[in-house]
Amino acid sequence: MSLVWLRGLDDEYPPLLKSYSFTNMENHTGSSTNGQPIALVTGANQGVGNEIAKALVADGYIVYVGSRKIENGEKAAAEIGENAEAVQLDVTQQLTIDAAVERIEKEYGRLNLLVNNAGIAHAGEPGRTVEEVMASGRAVLYV
Repeated sequence: MSLVWLRGLDDEYPPLLKSYSFTNMENHTGSSTNGQPIALVTGANQGVGNEIAKALVADGYIVYVGSRKIENGEKAAAEIGENAEAVQLDVTQQLTIDAAVERIEKEYGRLNLLVNNAGIAHAGEPGRTVEEVMASGRAVLYV
């Protein structure tokens, strides 16, 4: 399986297009999945990502709970249940992306589903109006 990771549309987070191939299908060191699909959900320690991770586990997936802070991911994974595993993953930090991919390949040799839920807010200071955010050039409105 190949995984393509896209990130960034501004100077703060430069554009990134990186492709990963999972080639370690036979030699992974993790436990057997009995055919269970493997998913990675970014930003899964809270909010929408957490609910997606819960639904995927309930639907039979083994889910990596991606979280910038591993402690938050571990807490969320424990609450989700047996088939949830925390992985430190900050979508703005290439090293954490590479480490997550390496871990998934080592443990299961594949990734069946990527839910790229993690968001990066570009609104700046709290309390700004939509007009102020739009005028700053940090957002684009498509109609």
